[in-house]
Amino acid sequence: MKIFGIFASAAFAADICYDDVGCFTDDPPFSMFGYRPRRLPKQPEDVLNGMWLTNRFHQKPTWLPWKNVEQRYFDLTKPVVVMTHGWNDEWHSEHWLTEAQKLFLAYEDVNFVGVEWAKAGQNIDYFQSAADTQTVGRMIAKMLSQLDMPASSFHCIGHSLGAHVCSNAGKFLKSEFELTMGRITGMDPAGPAFQKTTKAVRLDSSDAEFVDVIHTNGGDEDQGFLGMSYSVGHADFYPNGGVHQPGCWDINFICSHGEAPWMFVDSIRGHGCEFNTCDENASITDLSCRLNKNSMGWNAHKPTIKHDYFGTTGREAPYC
Repeated sequence: MKIFGIFASAAFAADICYDDVGCFTDDPPFSMFGYRPRRLPKQPEDVLNGMWLTNRFHQKPTWLPWKNVEQRYFDLTKPVVVMTHGWNDEWHSEHWLTEAQKLFLAYEDVNFVGVEWAKAGQNIDYFQSAADTQTVGRMIAKMLSQLDMPASSFHCIGHSLGAHVCSNAGKFLKSEFELTMGRITGMDPAGPAFQKTTKAVRLDSSDAEFVDVIHTNGGDEDQGFLGMSYSVGHADFYPNGGVHQPGCWDINFICSHGEAPWMFVDSIRGHGCEFNTCDENASITDLSCRLNKNSMGWNAHKPTIKHDYFGTTGREAPYC
C-alpha cells in the first residue's frame, strides 16, 4: 500500500494518505487543544479484522474483501445493513453482533454485514482509536460504493465509537462517491473526544438521509459519562432519561453505555419500544407530545421535523 505524509512535529499539523481511503489530517477540528490530542488514523490493514456477510442465500458468514467486493454474494434487491462495535470491544459468540446476525436472518430479509475492527478498537490509547474510526468508516464506504444498488438501501448501525465509524462512512460516501447513505443509527455514540467537536468530526444528521440515535449514558465526559448527551440526529431517543439504565448501578457507566446495542438488537424482533416527545416535565394532559410517537430501534421512522423522544424500558430483553 502506498503511504506518504508530511510530518514536522507532534505539535504541528500533519497529513497522511492511503490508497482507497484517501487523505487525513490531525489539524483542527480533528484536534482541539486541551481536549482532543493530535492523532492520525492508521492504515486499513492495521485497523480492520474483517467484514462478514450473511443473508437468506448465504447463512454461513462470508468474508468480504472490502476493496474488491464480489456482488454475487449479495442479494442486490434487498437492503444492506452494516453493524459495528466500539472501543475496547471485539466480536465473539456471546456478543450483540452475533445476536443481531441471527435475528436479521430470522426476522428480516436483508444483507447483514458485521464489521470487526478490534485491531484498532482494542487500544489503550483511546484517542488513537477515535482517530481510526475515520479509516474504518471509509473502508465501509468503499465497500458499499461497489454495489449496484441505490445508496438509500444502505443502513449503518454503530455502538459508541462505532457510531462515529458510521458517521465517517456516510461522510466519505458523500464526498468521494457523491452518494447519500439511507440511514445511520448511533447506539449511544461515544462522547469523549467527540461531544465538544464540530459535525465534521462526529455523528451528525447531515451524514445520511435519516439519522436516529439511542442515548443510554449521555452526560459530561469529565464526570465519567461515556455517551453523547446532545441531540445530533433527526430522531434522538432517550430511554429512561438517557443517562442511567435500569439494573445498572448509578456509578456503572459501562453498563448503561452497553445497554444501547441490546435495546436495538431486541427491536429487530418487531416490537421496539414506542416513545413520544414528552419529557419528564410534560403535563399528563399534554396530548400533543403524547400523540407524537416513534419506535426506538430498527422500526424507527424519520419525523417530518427533528424530535427528541422519551420513554421507559425494562432491564432484560425483550425490553418492551
